Order: sequence, then structure tokens, then C-alpha cells
Amino acid sequence: MRGGAENLYAGLLDHLNRGTSHEATLVTLASPEGDFWALMESYRAFSELDVSRFDLVISTKYPAWMVSHPNHVCYMLHCLRGLYDTYHLFGLPVDPPAALPARLLELRRRMRDPLENPQQLSEFFSSVFELREDPECRPGFQFPGPLTREIVHYLDAYALRKGAIARHAAISKVVATRSDYFPQDVSAVVAYPPSGLETRDNGPYEYFFTASRLDAPKRIDLIVRAFRMVGNVNARLKIAGTGPEDARLRALAKGDPRIEFLGYVDNQRLSELYSGARAVLFTPYDEDLGYITMEAMRSGKPVVTTSDAGGPLEFIRHGENGLVADPSPESLARCIEQLARDRELCVALGEQGSRDIASVTWEKAVASLLPMDDKMVEMAASTKRKKVVVLSTFPIYPPVGGGQCRIYHLWRRIARVHDLTVVSSVGPEDSPSRQLIAEGMYEVRVPRSRKHAQYEVEASRALDWTPVTDVIFAMKPELAGSYRDACAEALEDADLCILEHPYTLPVLDGLQLPELWYEAHNHEASMKSTMLPATEEGRRMVAVVEEVEAEMCRRAARVIAVSEPDRDRLKQTYGVDDARFLMLPNGADLESITFVEERDRAALRHRMGMEHRPVAVMLASWHGPNLEAVEDVIAVADHFEQVDFIIIGSACKAIESRQLPANVHLVGVVDDEEKDVLLGMATVALNPMRSGGGSNLKLLDYMASGVGVVTSEFGARGSDIDTSMAWLYTGEGFEGALSQALVANPAERQAKARAARRHVERRFSWDVLGDQVLAEIGVTDRARR
Repeated sequence: MRGGAENLYAGLLDHLNRGTSHEATLVTLASPEGDFWALMESYRAFSELDVSRFDLVISTKYPAWMVSHPNHVCYMLHCLRGLYDTYHLFGLPVDPPAALPARLLELRRRMRDPLENPQQLSEFFSSVFELREDPECRPGFQFPGPLTREIVHYLDAYALRKGAIARHAAISKVVATRSDYFPQDVSAVVAYPPSGLETRDNGPYEYFFTASRLDAPKRIDLIVRAFRMVGNVNARLKIAGTGPEDARLRALAKGDPRIEFLGYVDNQRLSELYSGARAVLFTPYDEDLGYITMEAMRSGKPVVTTSDAGGPLEFIRHGENGLVADPSPESLARCIEQLARDRELCVALGEQGSRDIASVTWEKAVASLLPMDDKMVEMAASTKRKKVVVLSTFPIYPPVGGGQCRIYHLWRRIARVHDLTVVSSVGPEDSPSRQLIAEGMYEVRVPRSRKHAQYEVEASRALDWTPVTDVIFAMKPELAGSYRDACAEALEDADLCILEHPYTLPVLDGLQLPELWYEAHNHEASMKSTMLPATEEGRRMVAVVEEVEAEMCRRAARVIAVSEPDRDRLKQTYGVDDARFLMLPNGADLESITFVEERDRAALRHRMGMEHRPVAVMLASWHGPNLEAVEDVIAVADHFEQVDFIIIGSACKAIESRQLPANVHLVGVVDDEEKDVLLGMATVALNPMRSGGGSNLKLLDYMASGVGVVTSEFGARGSDIDTSMAWLYTGEGFEGALSQALVANPAERQAKARAARRHVERRFSWDVLGDQVLAEIGVTDRARR
């Protein structure tokens, strides 16, 4: 499930670019807010950001609205709620104590006069940062706390003042009317943003459903308590989502077999779950908006919410298109029982909800956002957006594994300039779909046929159950008819087609093709020869791979190589000339990775109850070389009993049934936000790779996050890092390097971490790498549409 803000950005950008004559792009800065000083750095960074090249700027959240532009629209999602409308939940005083140090009293006196211009703002930031290292002042900057609350309110008031914003808007009436969110002399326009989820036709009414992040404000515990009170009806509850409340909620539901926790679900599965639901339960406290409400209504399902839910109440009318309960388990249970007994009521409420939500569109929202007297110049159709098609044998969204991350993060940069469609393959049990996954980027998912799946099972059985989904496309292209049809449709009038791996090339035989590029994630024949058994069938499969890879290299106008060793092997094996190679290593998505300072890591471990032991993390997907590295981590864990080792990713599935050392913990697949937290609290991150191709995505994530890195030299291939950035080792030196990293003083770890982050920013940001690809594709002059 994509977060609400990401959903809004993708939908707004797509509509502006495709539904209007405007050209829009998303500008982001890393904005850590783990402590007050990180937050202030973010506020200052946005205040200094030059956006003068744009005709209009739309900001949505703190601290982005600090940007200065003569045509600035604020489309508010929310302020920093912990310092505004939920501050009271901390039980902290509103006003700072009277007996503050003199320098803090002077700062407060200064804030009596509102800021009026950028020069005053710059001077204010300087005066605040001058107090950062003053030990007498340090306690006053408690976060959250009364003084830090005042400072943020002071900065927001400057940013959102009437003269600085051309139009004030909000995503809901709840947000528009919250105390102190907007200046008192401003009336904010409400522009409801529709959800970008592709909903399905109304399916069976089989179960009650809810989906959200599992944290306290969403009040999933209220739903669980209510459901446990439901009796004498045939009812089940499915809960989708992950979050910090997961363990507590599972414990609360223990013993009730009707309640099922689904964990993370992607958008396709989410759409299916809405379709099959009897009703959707959504009971947050004072929600800003609540996409879940909209998605349920678009799916034709009634929503049960509570009288203090906030945003959902702007759509749900009790007894007309849903039910509104009191915020108590008893009241909510009565509503659940009513719908469990009355299917016709569910249908009637859901149908009315579907009619009601149809009026929420991006056309209406954008019409409310763009000022009628704006200074934007309506661009004549003057910039060509090429049509680019990317072909993959596996789904790429949401990006979890290394290959998915590379494809998604690289090509979504290209989609900001060109129209891009990814055609991917999914299992036969999945449904076909077309989904907007990023600005200008769609993924078309095509289920494999039953015959394809059966042949794949038989082939895998003959190879000791080694996965061969990809190779079957090359061996039996006639089984991929639906995939071929989807490719033919996507490739109509296309300017460029990129094959991720070579396997789909035979499927394209007979189609009229544009220029072909080959993105070689590895030297495939070499990779498969190490993965497949050394049997006659295994050798036959490798020969198929080598044949299709050779043909791909022969026909490709450009061959994208991830590392120099891969390039050299492709050149030597298939005779690819140097002029056709484009060297493009793996990168890091700096938009989603927060750099956490060493001192903040200790604070985060303390908040999570892990302050007494060092934490070592490893990211690993279910891939042969990764599993080999995980075994090395498990082996070394016995020698570091005082360290907690956390394995993150699908590799956990391969070892979850084994008896592991007590200090090895399997987390499994997580979303970007959870990965960010785990990397943010880690003492060190591990990369003990001994084999594999390409370059190493996990290493770049580590380096971008600020964690100390322990890596083999092989694992660091292609990254050009040295001992100023990480603890490097060769051969059997893993244990020794880990020991050195754990006993290093915080200053040494911090110095290496900062050097590593700078290195990634300069060389391995996906923005930097994407620019290289854009230069090769070319940006020419022709109409966007």
C-alpha cells in the first residue's frame, strides 16, 4: 500500500501532465525530523531552495512550504501534528517555563515580531543554530516541547502568511478548519484528492476488511475489540498493513480464529480485498482525509466509521452510504452485526457510496487549486515526450527486491520526461491490471497462463526446484500469448523498448519493434550456470539462456551494464562493441532514505527498547548470493552474543523454519518506511557478499542512511569506496572487520558515514544516474501529447 502523500503526489502530477497543458515535476529534499535540529535543517534547506525556474509551485506539507515563489499554492495535507492538534496527547505544557536561560528568553522576545522577508528569516535561523551547542540552552530544545513548538509555529506562520501564498487549499474540511493551521485572515479552499487505486467491479460480500498502517492513531485495536464482541453471526475480519502496533494487535486478537492479519499487501491485492469485502471498517482518530474511505466507496462497499474519525465523516452519512458508530467497541460491534445479518443493506449502502464518490476527481481538485488570475503561461505544445516501454518477467511495484528497486527507481526518473509503461508478468492466480505507479509511469500486469505455469513447475522439478520463471519465456514463448498481446498494445507507436534481462525477446518475434535496448542486470549465462544444477537438464537450460542473451546483445542498440566485470564478460562472450555500452551502476533513492546521525541512532534504539545492545542489520532478498551471505551472518552471530543481528527481506523465507542463534532475528519483507527506521537505529550494516553479478544495491542504501558499513571487497565492487567510508575486508576477514566496527568510537563511525553519504550523493543517486539515461534517450521538441 502506498502512503497517502505519495498517492496524492502521483495522481496530481499525472493529471497536470496528462489532463492539462501544464508540465509538472516533483521536487523533493530529504527531510529528516528525528530531532528538533534535523527538522530545523530541513526548514532552512527548503527556505533556501531556488524554484524560480517554475511558473507555479504547489507545496503540501511542512517544511516544503518554506519555499519562496510569487505564485505559490499551498495544498495542505497537515502541519506537524505532534506540535499542533495532537500536542496535548504528550501531556506537556503549552508555554515554556518562565525561568529560561537568558539566551532563550531573548529568542522568545524576538519571536514576538513576525518575520517579514527572507533576510529576517535567514537571521532567525542563524540565531537558533547559534544556541545548538550551548549546554545551558540544550534542555530548552526538548522535542516535542513548548519552545520547539513555538519555533515551528513561528516559521509556519511566516511561510503561510497571506502575502506569501497565492492560494490556500486543504485536502479536507477537517484540515482546513483545524486551529492554527492557516492564518486567521485566510479561508482555505477544500479540494478533495481522489485515490489513484484502480478498483475492481463489486465482488462477493464475504468478510469485513480494514487496511492501514498499524499505529495507534488508526485505532485498529478498537476494531479488534469490537469484532471480538460480535457473536451469533457468520463474520470474518481481514486486516491489511504493517506498523509498530502489529505485535500488540495480534496479541489482542489471539484466540479469535475469525480475525486474520494479512501484513503488507500490494495495490493489486488491496483492490481485490476491497472487491471481496462485505464492508470496510475505518475508525481512526481525527484523520486528515482517509483514502481508505474513498477506495471502499469506489469499490461499492459500505464504510463503518466513528463519530470522531475526522475526514471520513465528510463522505459517510449514517444509514445512507455507510454507518457511523460511537468510538466504543460496543457501538462498533452493533454496526458490524447489523451488516453481517443484512446483505441487502450492504449492497444498498455501497451502491450509494459509489455514486457519491464519483464526483471526487482530479479535474475538480486542480480547478480549485490553480488560481484564476495565476501568472502561469499556458505552454504551447512544444516538448516531445517519447513513448518508452520496459519489459519485465516479474512485477516491479512495490519495489522490494534488488531488481525491482533498480527498474522502478531508474525508470521513474525517465518517466518525469517521457511517457513510460512497464509490461510485467504475474502469477496465473493474479488479475490483469494497469496501474499508475509513479508520475508518468504505468505498470501493466499480465497473468501467466495455466499452461505456462504448469510447464514452469515441471521444469523447476527437474532442476531440484530451482526457480525458472524467467527462462520459460525464452524456452516456450508460445505459452506467453497474453503477455505478447500486452506488449503489442504497449509498443504501438513506441519510440524505445527496453528489455530487463533478455528472456522476453523471443516473445516479441513478429511484432513491429522500435529501437531496442538491453538492460543487463548480470551476465545471465554465468549467473544461471551457478544457480542451476550441473545436470543434463541444467546445462540445457543454461544453453537456452546463453542463446537468447547472445541474440539480445546482437540486436540491442544500447546495452546497459551494471558493473565493469559484467561489461567485460558481455563483451568477451558476445562481442558487444564498446560504443554500444552504457555503464550504469546501481543507485540509491535518496528521497526515501533518511540520513541519521550517530547520536540520533542511540536515541532511536532507546525509544525502541534496544539501547543496551549493538544492532547489526542485513538486507537480503531470496537470491543465491544473498542466501550465501546470510549464512555467513548466522555463522558469525555465535561469536557476537552481545549483538542483535536483524535480517530484513525475502531471504528470511528461506531460513524461517531453521533453528537460529537466539540473537538472530528475522523481520522479513518491509516497506520503505520500516526499512528506513531499521537502518536508522542500526549500529552497523552488513554486506558479506562472496558471489553474484552486477553491483550492490543494499550497500548503497546503507551508505545513504548513515549507518556504519561492514563489507567485503567483492560486495563493494563497482562502488569505488575505500576505508574512509566503510570497514572493508577480504577473504575470511568478516569477523575481524565486524569487531572493529563495533568497538569504533561514535566519532569514527560518524566520519565514515558522512563520507559514504557524500559519495552516494555525488555518484550513485538515481537522479544522477537517470540524467545519464535521459542524455542517451534525448529530449527533443514535439508535443507532450
